[in-house]
Amino acid sequence: MKKTLLLSLVLLIILTISASADNINTLVEVYPDGTAEITQNLVINSLNINKGFYFPAISPENIEITDSNGKVKFAVINDSFLIQPKKRLSTYNLKINYLTNGLTKKDKKVWELNYFTTHSTPIIFSFPESTKLIESSANSVIYSEDDQMKLGWKLAKDSSVKIIYENEFK
Repeated sequence: MKKTLLLSLVLLIILTISASADNINTLVEVYPDGTAEITQNLVINSLNINKGFYFPAISPENIEITDSNGKVKFAVINDSFLIQPKKRLSTYNLKINYLTNGLTKKDKKVWELNYFTTHSTPIIFSFPESTKLIESSANSVIYSEDDQMKLGWKLAKDSSVKIIYENEFK
């Protein structure tokens, strides 16, 4: 039992550090019903990939992971993707896209969104035009584009965002 646990822990550490994401950009589009679509574009140093790597996810559904050659093999383990791209000779782009209901919760008319990242990333949250911002974490940039309210941050590793808002969706 101890031997299996130790082997699993070592494998997890190896897989976790085996890929180097050189650049990550995140877009979170929040729909009126609280569902969020997360799109993450990663630049991966594939020379460091041995068998695969873990990347965090938040209660993912309708998952699509692609690179320049099409769909990439992956598995969902707890709240992480185990991604197994083909080995390349250099860096390449990887796109992760999924839906989640795990970011938002509603209390009467007020929604609360909480997002935590384990990677340094610029992030943009996009809300429907009917959204009224009540409160957000410090240092956000707030702007409007295509009738949608957007909030942006440059998040450091292991940081979080909290957004409290209302919208007219019933």
